[in-house]
Amino acid sequence: VTVSVLYWRFHSPETWMQASASSAVPVRTSAPTGVVATAVPMAESALASMGAVVASNPFEVVKTRLQLQGELQRRSAANTHYRGTLSGLTAIARNEGVAALYKGFGAALAYQSVMNGIRLGCYDECKGIVGTVLPDGAATNLVAGITMGFIGNWIASPLFLVKTRQQAQSSHIAIGEQHQYRNFVHGLRCIAAEKGVTGLWHGSLLAGIRTAVGSGVQLATYDGVKPRLHRLTGWDLGESRLHFASSLATSGVTAVLMNPFDVVMTRVYSTSNNTHYSGNVAANFAKIAAAEGVEGMWKGTGALFARVGPQTIVTFLILERMRAWRREHYPQIAP
Repeated sequence: VTVSVLYWRFHSPETWMQASASSAVPVRTSAPTGVVATAVPMAESALASMGAVVASNPFEVVKTRLQLQGELQRRSAANTHYRGTLSGLTAIARNEGVAALYKGFGAALAYQSVMNGIRLGCYDECKGIVGTVLPDGAATNLVAGITMGFIGNWIASPLFLVKTRQQAQSSHIAIGEQHQYRNFVHGLRCIAAEKGVTGLWHGSLLAGIRTAVGSGVQLATYDGVKPRLHRLTGWDLGESRLHFASSLATSGVTAVLMNPFDVVMTRVYSTSNNTHYSGNVAANFAKIAAAEGVEGMWKGTGALFARVGPQTIVTFLILERMRAWRREHYPQIAP
């Protein structure tokens, strides 16, 4: 934000001379364009999503382990260490300490700031571009959400890769391949040393597809649900209860539709050498269904909803408040 404001200050210094005599806030006569108009929403989105990680990280740890246990095996007592979300939270806290629920926290903060800074921060701008080709509405929202989700995740993929491996690490129950990373920077260095820089994007195609689907569903659903709830309830568009209800509904839809893609991504990310899954999404789903049953594609759905729920709710609540505050006090910085 600071860099953006300084750019604007020196790029168009004459606009800062038009300040009101009764206010210290400068008044800009035209909406900013280019880097400022893009960077401010990106910064807001990054900060909002980082705040949400505090609430969502424990559920992400449990989700990762639920999806890895019993991989390509029929469910049995021998390969079922975590029976569900609450069971997983309790078992991890009891056997590894409460701090274990925040494994991968640093990588999660970095990932969310980069991925959502791009995905949410550039979403409206992308909608404007897509809207010149498609009619405004659900299709535009969906395409823009998918596009920004794929781009944002691909750029931030190395951070998600390390986060997944850190969250799978366990001194009590080793599920899947174990990677002993001290922190996410150490993880990035280890992967680059072993596989080269390109190894940091291991599994990025499947991860990009997963996030594109989740992003498209999430943003299109939120944009569709919010105005409908507004009309049904009469709640003001700026009210937090409207943002909360819209986010909650969005979380349920997103978790159900994204989970099969999430299962594949988690398993590919957790291994150094992927030998089970290909870039063919349908073939991956068929392989899991054949080995684990159809329910295998929805392993960890409860934990994913518990993760996506707080993540979506907190992100949009913070983001909507930040945008409202900025538009009220600094309308000249960004539209």
